[in-house]
Amino acid sequence: AGLAQAALVHVVLAMAGAAQLLEFFLASSTRQFVLIDRFLGLAVGLMGIKDGPDEHGDLEIGYGLNPECWGEGYATEALQALLPYWQASPGVRHVTAETSVSNVASGRVLEKCGFVQVGEDWNQDDGPLLVWATVF
Repeated sequence: AGLAQAALVHVVLAMAGAAQLLEFFLASSTRQFVLIDRFLGLAVGLMGIKDGPDEHGDLEIGYGLNPECWGEGYATEALQALLPYWQASPGVRHVTAETSVSNVASGRVLEKCGFVQVGEDWNQDDGPLLVWATVF
């Protein structure tokens, strides 16, 4: 598997010429997407929004991949496909994400997609976190 094989189910449809179908799914109540290897047809992870934009216009995203799929470009390709739609959503000023301080690879994914580190946070489940946001 590699970057050329990564895709969301809906992104595969868009790449096949069904961009209107992708826009329909993104405009609907669909908040989570299954990432599918387009050649093997296997689920490799999930990506989606955690909630609608908050009162400041921040829309938080999250994603997770099966460990055996880490480092293959799936998260980067999926985020690059979905990010423009999330950024264009009504009321969104910034798309945000949080990563574990120790998860350098997720930080690289976000940087490749135009996010910058804007702060730090902490929660009981994950411990110290880095806060990321898009600048657009």
